Amino acid sequence: MNKHAKERLKKAVLGLLKTKKMENIQVKELCDYCGITRMTFYRHFDNLEALYFWIYLSILMDSLRMMMGALTLQQGLHARLCFLKKNSEFLCPFRTIRKPDCTSIVEKEYTQLSALLKSSLKQEKEIDRLCLMQLCAGWNSLLDDWVCHGMVQKAEKLFAAMLEMVPERLESLCRWHRSIAISSCLMGVFCKYNGGNNLFLPLHDLLQESAVLVCPEVLGGLSIPRPCSEIRHHRVINEKGQDVTEAFRCGAKKALQIAKERNCTLAILKEKSPSCGFRKVYDGTFTHTLTEGNGIAAELFDQSGIPVITEQEFQWIMSLRWE
Repeated sequence: MNKHAKERLKKAVLGLLKTKKMENIQVKELCDYCGITRMTFYRHFDNLEALYFWIYLSILMDSLRMMMGALTLQQGLHARLCFLKKNSEFLCPFRTIRKPDCTSIVEKEYTQLSALLKSSLKQEKEIDRLCLMQLCAGWNSLLDDWVCHGMVQKAEKLFAAMLEMVPERLESLCRWHRSIAISSCLMGVFCKYNGGNNLFLPLHDLLQESAVLVCPEVLGGLSIPRPCSEIRHHRVINEKGQDVTEAFRCGAKKALQIAKERNCTLAILKEKSPSCGFRKVYDGTFTHTLTEGNGIAAELFDQSGIPVITEQEFQWIMSLRWE
């Protein structure tokens, strides 16, 4: 079962929880909902609890991705709490059943925050690295306790408590100075397949100074304009039936290389695109039908450890206000 099938199972569980309790969900109805066989399910998960554990970690990882997609630490913590709150129907019931090991979350958070602090940490003592790891562990302990108790505590109070945990020696953590890789078309560059752009004003107005523009398709040698392309069976095929996978892969590698050279700690990429789409892309039928999956460049950025968000996720983060 690939990760896209797992995402379908995740969506099915979240959908079923709207009408029934977690303990009443059965493997058969879940498989029927997703269109997979029970044999396939049990080949990859020993039981529903194993699936639930994977979903739990997936949601926590996505909450961290929302945090890293913000422009300040305060805004990031706010986005993280709001994202977790949105998923309370799953998180709270599961957390009452089991206390999962979230070491991987702490380690990923440490790695990504270290990247933000890289320039200052190079000249600091090892104790600061230890301090950062302790901060990440402390934050996750607070979040776990919040979820375990049904999120009854107001998020604003938890937010304040998390900020208070930041020690003086890591005060630079509150001032994010970063380079952000952004799909060129979102910043108004005319590099879209049809010769146009996808200008997204919230990005253009806020991030001009920190933007590192990349267009993987153009970097891969494709022309402007060019035939529309979509992903089909793990290959990129254009509307003329030509396989342009290698150009997309080449461009993705060049885009990632540019991002690394400029020390980018975030990528904001065009949703649904065969190169930049994240979590959802067009299915290769050229009928504007979406399917689970990542674009070629988005997948490479994600695998490299650079957090990826779409322009719509960025807008959601920017729009958040305390209730």
